[in-house]
Amino acid sequence: MIKRIMSIHIEGKAQVKLRPEVFLNPVQIFNRDLSILTVSNYAAQLAKTQFDKSTPFDGISLLEPLAASGIRSLRYYKEITSPIQRLIVNDINPEAVQDMISNFQDNGVKADIRQSDALDLMYSLRSQPLDVIDLDPYGSVAEFLDGAIQSVKDGGLLCLTSTDSATLCGNHPDTCFYKYGVVPTKAKYCHEFAVRTVLSAVSATANRYQKIVIPLLSLSVDFYIRVFVKIVSSAASAKNSILKSSLVYQCTECPTYAIHTLGKHGKSKNAVNQFSGCDKCDNCGGSYSIHGPVYTGPLHDRVFIQQMLDTLPSFELKMKDRIIGFLTAARDELDDPFYFDLSRICKFLKCMTPSQKQFRSAIRSLGYEISQSHTAATHYKTTANLSTIFDILIHWKKLKTPPEKLLNNIDPSSAAYRILTKEQT
Repeated sequence: MIKRIMSIHIEGKAQVKLRPEVFLNPVQIFNRDLSILTVSNYAAQLAKTQFDKSTPFDGISLLEPLAASGIRSLRYYKEITSPIQRLIVNDINPEAVQDMISNFQDNGVKADIRQSDALDLMYSLRSQPLDVIDLDPYGSVAEFLDGAIQSVKDGGLLCLTSTDSATLCGNHPDTCFYKYGVVPTKAKYCHEFAVRTVLSAVSATANRYQKIVIPLLSLSVDFYIRVFVKIVSSAASAKNSILKSSLVYQCTECPTYAIHTLGKHGKSKNAVNQFSGCDKCDNCGGSYSIHGPVYTGPLHDRVFIQQMLDTLPSFELKMKDRIIGFLTAARDELDDPFYFDLSRICKFLKCMTPSQKQFRSAIRSLGYEISQSHTAATHYKTTANLSTIFDILIHWKKLKTPPEKLLNNIDPSSAAYRILTKEQT
């Protein structure tokens, strides 16, 4: 008989013993640290709401349907600032369940530990919905959305992870479409597009039950998407979802894109929007490819994020500094979709890249807003369109390049050449 060696993993205030067959990704500690902070602030918000209604608050109910080692739920129980009065952890792997039973006992945590199919479990809990459901599957979260939305309370929180970034970022458009109902893009803003793809799938699923999504925090991190959304019942608000769903037209020859919202405000009800004429690119004359539809509402709740930043010092989290960076960027990020990579546009035009200060000043001097994207320091979001950005960078190139060298190394048949010569005339 082969003896199976158990490994020990310590994270936060939890310690678990694991056999090789039970999955735990130590790289995801940022995900779990961020989740501790988010759920704590959501629970505090929930407690305040119930206090205002003179209803006693005895804690939250929480479900982790794909628990594997159970490390996330153990940390929730021991580290969030509000009590958990009902904790359900589940995995379909019998060995994982055996380890969870042992690990929960060793950590002194009581929980309802199940061995079940995640969807079957969530559907069985529809009559007893929970405050928080955390789904962190291996791959896409799409197949679990219907069960999660039906088993979370009105106003409840869904914490969702999708690790299929290759699919979400356009490498497998057919797969992305059948999983999420969205045609993806490989454009430079594909990581934000991926976030909006997941939100679009959540929103579409919620709408079927006359519910809406309210994103609290939506991030592209490393190799995965992590979103925290409230699910609220409102037939009237569900009708407004058409105003937050858009097709995206991406030029096949230059960085230009156009966003076309599917719906518009009508006199008595929302109506179908009119086609805005995305035939040829205004900047280079290239053809457009069509992507979406994706969620184009706000990605974050700035007030909630500021509360997270305010409470963060009271938590002992290994990834605290990185969390501050992401939360600050998300708080200050413009709601406008999408971002652009300044260095890549400069490479496209074959010009020097201006400093961040110079570029920001140029944008603001024209009366536009600008912010960084949470995805990277060189990714910018602005209320200016790509035509204005091209104008700024072409003017910059002219300042730094002798006139006779302006078109050096620019292919006369390229989109960059057409844009540069168009601006010259």
